[in-house]
Amino acid sequence: MSILVDSATRVVIQGITGHAGAFHNKLMLEYGTKVVAGVTPGKGGTTADGVPVFDTLAEAVGRTGAEASVIFVPAAIAADAIEEAAAEGVKLIVCITERIPALDVARARAYIRERGARLIGTSFVDVLDLFERDEATQAVVLIGEIGGAEEEEAAEFIRARFTKPVVAFIAGRTAPPGKRMGHAGAITSRSSGTAAEKIAALQKAGVRVELNPARIGRAMQELLSITGTKS
Repeated sequence: MSILVDSATRVVIQGITGHAGAFHNKLMLEYGTKVVAGVTPGKGGTTADGVPVFDTLAEAVGRTGAEASVIFVPAAIAADAIEEAAAEGVKLIVCITERIPALDVARARAYIRERGARLIGTSFVDVLDLFERDEATQAVVLIGEIGGAEEEEAAEFIRARFTKPVVAFIAGRTAPPGKRMGHAGAITSRSSGTAAEKIAALQKAGVRVELNPARIGRAMQELLSITGTKS
């Protein structure tokens, strides 16, 4: 059982007729996501791969009951789109737009928190807390990367409060210090954010860390057999 979405979750795509929106809409439909509506001002009344398109999010939510939104709009208006989704009662929001001004993001995060919505950007600790409280969750795979301190914060949460088996993988072990890696612009220095530090913190918290992602599945099977959990 999923902690946030399942096959019945009704999804609206903001910016569905743009290049990214159209591309991901097609993939989401092929995967089985229940995309019930799209939004592009001026394109209301049309369809995108069979999905009805509306001029406004208010109309899309009102007509289809959409409860989750995926946003594919330019950075200049992305924060507004996030706030619009929360204002219309959408409880789960995903936005992958890059280069949104930091102050816009801070404003949008505060706005959605006030309305009880969740923006994926959500921290490891937030998600681990949900998994801990979900009776159907038996174990967790945590995949992190170099840069920042969220993995270390997750390790502390796991050590103090998490009761289920965890297997982890940290990407970027071979990244040279100071070099930006990946779309998130992950960056390490000689003193923080390195893969070695994250791995050490997780291992100290009792997490089984795999250095090869191909070993994650087998490692989880082994952990579940040790703990007596049905795999």
